[in-house]
Amino acid sequence: MTGGGLTGDSGLSGAQSIAYRAEDGDSGVRLVALRVDGATVAQNDYLAKCPYTSFLACPASESDALSWNTASIAGGQHQLQLVV
Repeated sequence: MTGGGLTGDSGLSGAQSIAYRAEDGDSGVRLVALRVDGATVAQNDYLAKCPYTSFLACPASESDALSWNTASIAGGQHQLQLVV
């Protein structure tokens, strides 16, 4: 995670984002998903960048961001995960 409101420890409201740099030198980065309490709320799908050539299925790294509107869930504490 490289930045964005979702990386902080304080309370959040409205649209927030999380910036990231994901790397996988073996098979590449195919999908990055933001999960809240185990449910996927936003994702970046890199399938169009996956040529499946030269022994690397997808790009070795991606720098990008995901946005999510925190108003879509009830106030309180929630578990956030960024899954690559």
